[in-house]
Amino acid sequence: PIEGHQYVMTIDTAKGRGQDYSAFSVIDVTEVPFKQVAVFRNNMVSPLIYPDFVYKMAVYYNNAYLVVESNDQGSMVWRALRYEFEYENMYVGKVANGTTFGLEQTRKTKRIGCSNLKDLIEEGKLELQDAETIRELGTFEARKTSYEAAPGNHDDLVMTLVMFGFFATTNMFGYVADENLRDMMLQEKDRLIADSVPFLGSIQDG
Repeated sequence: PIEGHQYVMTIDTAKGRGQDYSAFSVIDVTEVPFKQVAVFRNNMVSPLIYPDFVYKMAVYYNNAYLVVESNDQGSMVWRALRYEFEYENMYVGKVANGTTFGLEQTRKTKRIGCSNLKDLIEEGKLELQDAETIRELGTFEARKTSYEAAPGNHDDLVMTLVMFGFFATTNMFGYVADENLRDMMLQEKDRLIADSVPFLGSIQDG
């Protein structure tokens, strides 16, 4: 961690039974391009002790802002961080019946996250430095109406980036990163469109 820098951690949780991986990515959002600076990936860690790993890393990285996927075991991790560790610097994406949750991964959030992740990488606004993350991206493909790892592969680290892609479109991201990504991406798209349109005019030569 660099003193004065802002970090976002996106956290995906598995069952810890040697199949899918629990994973998180730490991303420096102090300036553009954003930079992936650390990852965690383990398929044997229990959801009961996973929050301890997350908490220690979050504190280490300048009390990083946490975006915790809240589906299934993820809700257990979110509650442990919020209520047992009393960590407050966290994304709250849903409020129902007085209960707060992190980022619930749905088809909509996944679609938005995938689209924005593609734009961030192609336009050089997100630098990836982990070889396993890059390898997973190489086997991440469209399947039916969604995106997931090709058969025999994993996409747990990629999903942490998909979460980041979605979070980057929220209003909260502007407070954390001091960057209005939606405006920035829109301005970039307008510039690309303008550059691709040939100039039409007239010449008066007398």
